Amino acid sequence: MDVLAVEVFMPGREAQVRWLAPVVPMVAATAAYAWARWCFASASPPSQMAALVGGAILILFTCVVYFVLVDGSGGFFGVLLMALGLFLTLEAVEEGTARSQAVTCDVREVTSEVLESSGEGSISKTVYHVALGCPGGYPTGITEGHPVTSAGKQIRIAYDPRRRVSPTIEGNDSPWRSAISASVLLVAATALAARRRAPDAAEFRP
Repeated sequence: MDVLAVEVFMPGREAQVRWLAPVVPMVAATAAYAWARWCFASASPPSQMAALVGGAILILFTCVVYFVLVDGSGGFFGVLLMALGLFLTLEAVEEGTARSQAVTCDVREVTSEVLESSGEGSISKTVYHVALGCPGGYPTGITEGHPVTSAGKQIRIAYDPRRRVSPTIEGNDSPWRSAISASVLLVAATALAARRRAPDAAEFRP
């Protein structure tokens, strides 16, 4: 058996590492889901600061691994897609966490804020801050990505008595939109990794 045949049937370390890249997004998503479940739904969760730091480290570490394994522009865009997918994975778990209490609150004030991304071709997004007056003093407010009510009205708010997840409008805490968006982004990152790391036919030419 010549050297070419050995390289084809017994690939070296570089060829083996090549196929790790497409696995990274799904492994990272699984880890992010498990971390979020522990933080939001376990009986003994970490502190809020530890949860935030741990989540940030997890996303940063997996993005670095992905970028190292996937070279070129595919690595750059893949990292962006994967990072957004992981953030949405955490958001889906947060949205799906049970909010066992609901209360009717007075809407005291509604203000809007325009958030703009930096750099060329920036994208703006308007968020709405709703100040609330609720029995017991909690929740004090919610933030939504679209107009939901106006000052002087009443609104039903669902919340977690342990305050591990943010309050939201009752019936508006479905995780499916975030989960589907996360899946699409993670699949795209996986496809980029597979395409960028596919073996070049020239490698097998004598």
